[in-house]
Amino acid sequence: MASYNKFNNNVYRDAIIVPLTNCLTSFFAGFVIFSVLGFMAYEAGTTVDKIVTKGPGLAFIAYPEALTKLPISPLWSIMFFFTLLTIGLDSQFGMFETLISGFCDEFPRIFKGRKTLFTGVVCIAELLIGLPLVTRAGMYIFQILDWYSAAFSVVTISLFECIVVGWIYGANRLYGDIELMIGYQPNAWWKICWMFITPFILLSILIISIVNMGAPTYGEYQYPPWAIGFGWIIASCSIIPIPVLMIVGIATTPGTLIQRIKFLVKPSVRWRPAEQKYQEQYEQQWASSCGRIDHITNGPYKMAPVEPKNGV
Repeated sequence: MASYNKFNNNVYRDAIIVPLTNCLTSFFAGFVIFSVLGFMAYEAGTTVDKIVTKGPGLAFIAYPEALTKLPISPLWSIMFFFTLLTIGLDSQFGMFETLISGFCDEFPRIFKGRKTLFTGVVCIAELLIGLPLVTRAGMYIFQILDWYSAAFSVVTISLFECIVVGWIYGANRLYGDIELMIGYQPNAWWKICWMFITPFILLSILIISIVNMGAPTYGEYQYPPWAIGFGWIIASCSIIPIPVLMIVGIATTPGTLIQRIKFLVKPSVRWRPAEQKYQEQYEQQWASSCGRIDHITNGPYKMAPVEPKNGV
């Protein structure tokens, strides 16, 4: 995470290693999973498509059943569920630290010296929220959360992120930020991906998901209408703040509507390196290209100097 990295950390290298490792791990896992499913199909005298079950049933029902038929099955079972545990913990650490660091970076005066307490409170809150998932109805709750959140919220937010980075903040400006940190600019292929390829793929996935999305099911169980409504509410919780904050920003900024929008789509005065020695370089780099200093200090939206946030 950026909050724990040095300013000159080679993010370009990390951005290549992490996805590549992730993809290779998934590729290897596919061989492992489908070899076991093929073994199950062979034992049952049927085809793989009759064995495969989508959703959590594959990890918690079909695959564990196959492990019981392998030699030294207790060993393979321990290794399998230990893998699931480490994957779950790793994912939770990443999402949890993103949440904690986001609040602490955005409100440093409130959480200064209270990060440990805040972390404990959030842990307890998430524990209480997650308790229904370990009840007898937990698998049904998990299925409806996974059905809507994974297929809709994540893709929508990722699409907005690509649009903001590539077109609003600007791919060229981001290239300059990276050059300031690592001393050189990435390959032009990244800019093409940020501005065109990735948004197009995400938009296509989103449209296809919406068109093909039906009512959630778990086995033979059909969810009632109120459960479907609950699923959409959960999916919207992470998306609603985007238009809400946009409306609040427009409503609280002085000037005409066009002036407000032009001001809000420019980088904030708070967006700069945390270390003083890099702030002057950053200001000099972009003052001439986007009029950032004149726009903030001499324009109709004059703002007082602010302290930088922790991080970039």
